[in-house]
Amino acid sequence: MLFKSWAHLHGPDPDGSRTAQAIKPIMDLGLALVPEDEGRPMALFKECIVRIDGDTARVRCWPQ
Repeated sequence: MLFKSWAHLHGPDPDGSRTAQAIKPIMDLGLALVPEDEGRPMALFKECIVRIDGDTARVRCWPQ
């Protein structure tokens, strides 16, 4: 259910308020992406974003 509202977010969101409302419950979970090579975990939505569509996953990370 949490990811469903984010997945259904479409169209312009100039001030980011709709996006913030959709991802806040997910951010509150404190999820992290942990690399297989035992590298440092990255906090979702703070250090990276993961998008999964069927059998394709995309990760976007930014430097801290």
